[in-house]
Amino acid sequence: MGSAMSSDSTTTADLAAEVAKGKKLSVLDVRSAGELASKPALPGAINIPVGDVESRIAEVPKDGPVLVYCASGMRAGRAAGTLRSHGYSPVMSTVNCDSAKKIIDEVNELAKKETPASAAAASEEKKQ
Repeated sequence: MGSAMSSDSTTTADLAAEVAKGKKLSVLDVRSAGELASKPALPGAINIPVGDVESRIAEVPKDGPVLVYCASGMRAGRAAGTLRSHGYSPVMSTVNCDSAKKIIDEVNELAKKETPASAAAASEEKKQ
């Protein structure tokens, strides 16, 4: 598990460690309105087009982990960087709806299996 890695080195285990502590995973879809018309956002996802993330950052909860996705990963990476520069952590970016859904499922599964201490230890092991 933890196979879905982002370029920023945040892993699903990092997100799961926070969820295991009772924090809610926020999902941010940074695709445009036109893209949403052809493929809707995941249920519960916050939609803020990438160009508006800076001005609408308060809409993204800061008290838990954040997963950001777009269509190809480029915009998600930019938005994740913006979130990190505003103190959000952990933040993970991924490539598309399908990948985001798999990560969400994996995070939830890991969080169910692990106590906060074991999730944190697993996260540290993956970083080394």
